[in-house]
Amino acid sequence: MNCQQDILEEIAKKTINLFNENEKYLLNKDLSERCIVSKFAMHLDSILKEYYEEYTDYQVDVEYNRNYKEGHYVSKMNPDNEKNIVVDLIVHRRGEDKNLICMEFKKKSNRRSIDSDIKRLKMMTNNNGIYRYMAGFMMIIDSEKIFIEQVFPLSL
Repeated sequence: MNCQQDILEEIAKKTINLFNENEKYLLNKDLSERCIVSKFAMHLDSILKEYYEEYTDYQVDVEYNRNYKEGHYVSKMNPDNEKNIVVDLIVHRRGEDKNLICMEFKKKSNRRSIDSDIKRLKMMTNNNGIYRYMAGFMMIIDSEKIFIEQVFPLSL
């Protein structure tokens, strides 16, 4: 991993700690993944703005499915099968080709489709691909905490 990817993992871990300290209710009551991810996004945004000056002009979006290409917004598509791509959470600069973090979340009790999430994260962090996110994270939600299952650095 390079220095920037180390910083991005640090950001993810700080956000996890903040979320786990403050949002136990959401986890204990088994609320929906979308509810949990949207609250996580709020914490991530605050961590970026408060501690990482170099990333204050990045936006945190949940289920954002557009890509800026040649002056237009188009749906994010999987080049292998031409299907739409929707990632649970991204950090990027809207309207630019500046993709920082992508995250997929899965409840520990619902791991049946984690393979497709991992495949999507690998595609999103592929340096030879379309999107080239600097880091991807497979996040697991259980009844007590959120944690990182796997990290995907920008790869060739």
